[in-house]
Amino acid sequence: MSAPENAPFDTLPGESGQAALLEMPRKLAHIQTLWQKLLFVKWEPQVLELIHRLAHDILVTAKAEALTEIAQIARRLEQQLEVLQCRLVAPPEVERGQVKGILQRLARAILASQASEPSLPPPQPPVVTALAPELAEVPRAGDAQRIYVLEPDTREAELLALRLSHYGYAVSWFTTPAELRQAMQRRAPEIILADVQSTQDRLAGIEAVDGLRSEFGTDIPVIFLSTRTDLVARLAAVRAGGLGFFPKPVDFDELFRRVDELLQRQTTHYKVLIVEDEEQLANAYALVLQQAGFGTQVLPRPLQILQVLHQFQPDLILMDLHLPECTGIELMQLIRQEPAYYALPILFLSSDNDPAKHNAALSQGADLFLLKPIKPAQLVAAVSHRVGRARALMRLMHFLGQQDPLTGLLNQRAFLGHLERHLTELRSGMPKAVLVYCEADQYRDLRDRLGISIADLLLADLAARIKDRLGRASRLAHLSEGSFCALLLDMDVVAAHDLANALCQAVAASVFNAEQESVSMTLSVGVAPLDVRHATGQDWLSTAALACDTARDAGGNRVQLPREAADDVAAHEQHMRCAALLREALANDGFYCLYQPIAGLRGKQVERYDVLLRMRDPQGREITAARILDVARVEGLVQDIDRWVVRAMLEQLRQRTASGAKTVFFIKLAAESLHDPDFGAWLEHNLTTSAVNPRQLVFECMEADVALSVRVAGLMFARLRSLGCGIALEHFGASLDALQLLSHVTVDYVKIDAAFVHSLVRNPADRDTLRGILQQASATGAMVIAGFVEDAASLAALWQCGVHFIQGNFLQEPDTALDYDFSDVSSD
Repeated sequence: MSAPENAPFDTLPGESGQAALLEMPRKLAHIQTLWQKLLFVKWEPQVLELIHRLAHDILVTAKAEALTEIAQIARRLEQQLEVLQCRLVAPPEVERGQVKGILQRLARAILASQASEPSLPPPQPPVVTALAPELAEVPRAGDAQRIYVLEPDTREAELLALRLSHYGYAVSWFTTPAELRQAMQRRAPEIILADVQSTQDRLAGIEAVDGLRSEFGTDIPVIFLSTRTDLVARLAAVRAGGLGFFPKPVDFDELFRRVDELLQRQTTHYKVLIVEDEEQLANAYALVLQQAGFGTQVLPRPLQILQVLHQFQPDLILMDLHLPECTGIELMQLIRQEPAYYALPILFLSSDNDPAKHNAALSQGADLFLLKPIKPAQLVAAVSHRVGRARALMRLMHFLGQQDPLTGLLNQRAFLGHLERHLTELRSGMPKAVLVYCEADQYRDLRDRLGISIADLLLADLAARIKDRLGRASRLAHLSEGSFCALLLDMDVVAAHDLANALCQAVAASVFNAEQESVSMTLSVGVAPLDVRHATGQDWLSTAALACDTARDAGGNRVQLPREAADDVAAHEQHMRCAALLREALANDGFYCLYQPIAGLRGKQVERYDVLLRMRDPQGREITAARILDVARVEGLVQDIDRWVVRAMLEQLRQRTASGAKTVFFIKLAAESLHDPDFGAWLEHNLTTSAVNPRQLVFECMEADVALSVRVAGLMFARLRSLGCGIALEHFGASLDALQLLSHVTVDYVKIDAAFVHSLVRNPADRDTLRGILQQASATGAMVIAGFVEDAASLAALWQCGVHFIQGNFLQEPDTALDYDFSDVSSD
């Protein structure tokens, strides 16, 4: 069984620093998976705490290995997560984008650190379900049972491996027989699942497996999967030793039941309790059975039977008919009074050849009567047959107790039991899990009109169609008349919603045959992702059923989500629409820029404008830069957008310079571009081709982004300044160590955080703080800009403090025109 998700990467005592370094990309990948679960499935404090712990592990490793940049970014991630831990719901898009950006920077830093360390082997991705052929390993004590899958279709192989891994099997999949052979040379599996075709040859998979079994041993069970159902393929599979044949699409419930049966047959060591007072004879029986692979225990004192049964838990009792203290038949009657041992096979041994006594024993519940002396082969055959048959019957009874006889699906009791057993595992170990609850809208009317027998046939047909459409379901159940429920693992609520919609459309478009009549049906469907509030499986099922009721009350033939899940789906759809708009804007120059003046309060005026990115949606509504960057960070488009803005501003500056204007643009540079090693060379090339004076460009970077990667930022700032461009830090003073940052990087401007400006008039103490910032900035040669100036009182306070420049709606709101009169600003 795989390690639980809340401790998948724990380092063993004495693990080397190199091993700890190799764990960092695996931990980061795990963080990214869990973060997606939080955003698109459900906001869960426990998962957020797990992300925080993994981030702290990366921080500890980075500090120990003197990886300063990684440590700083991991610390920033910790701080951001600590802010989110007080939230009961998912954060807004701005904060989501911040976490996404930090994770991207952390990924780049980890990759860069490992690429620069030649002594380390390349990091391996986390092994979740399927192992590559070269990773097949030598068996160790306690290893999970290993299954090899030969499937040329990569997607189907991954899906099958994932499904099997949920049941605790270690699964490796291969697309060619050569890969499978290489893995078997290192370790033989407990079972092989193989596609009949494997390659373009219609029976290549069967032939390959037959050859491998001949080479490595014929005792490896094989199950064949195939799109073919003809007798030729089936017969070839039988001749190759196939112990199962499953047409595609595979019935996963039946497949797992067969796999489990074959693996149990391999690994189960049956136990036999020998009740015999003759010690020498009992030991002889025990030796014969032990040599045949049975576990045995001898009980010479029959009245201790119940205690020994409880402790030893035998699969069969071998008992003498004549015993001291009681007879064998009396002892059997005593055992049968215990419900747990009512079906336990009991074989009698006796030298008494009296048919009446034999019949008496059999009538009281004995399974077989053997005459002494008995040959070893006969004893082993009798015990093996009775134990195997009893186990098979128990499995069959268990299966029938869970199966709905009409549809062949799980019944409600079994389905709820499955949810209860796996609820904890799903919460901690699975990134996504969704219930899909379906109800036939017309079933009761059809039953009343056509009769129960015909309605049952329609229901069985509907079940088959639902099963075909929801083939990825881990479990599918028929709960009651016309109601079905499916558990979907590794699927988020958005994908489940789309799948449920496709199911509704498929059923509505189908025609069902009801003897002489054709009828149509529709479905109402409720989709419910796993929620932290689902304390039991029944809670989860009730949420899905309630959503289904809402769909039915609204007219049926539709899919309904719980309110929270519907919000998630709506947010995802909005994100995807915006992402499409971004790509279209990049391809067709669909962005535009607004300009807000930055006016000086001291000395000679120069045209300075802050550049603000915008775009419009299909309805003509303006989309702000914050929303653009939130989506762009998720989609990996930030650097492309930054470069679009620079190109557009270079062209704007070229035109203004030609008209005699001397303008300086402040252009925002995102963290992704700050870490882009190619940005400097790209900018130099574009400056050269545009013939724009580099002093007309000032690049603004967020203080928080610079603080996370001081070394990288310092290198980029030095590169930009060497070209002649200016550097500005915006939102300056938001952190406690902002002033210290100025001793590590050289900048031309600092734009103080809006909080200072808003509180200057109401709180005079903040003026002293602002004067301290001004003094420190001036000592480094940087000038101070105050943004968000909204009134004359703020302007006066800023002037008194000695701020160099102001920006805000009090001067002018952002506009597409570059026509602000800079001479109108008061100066000394």
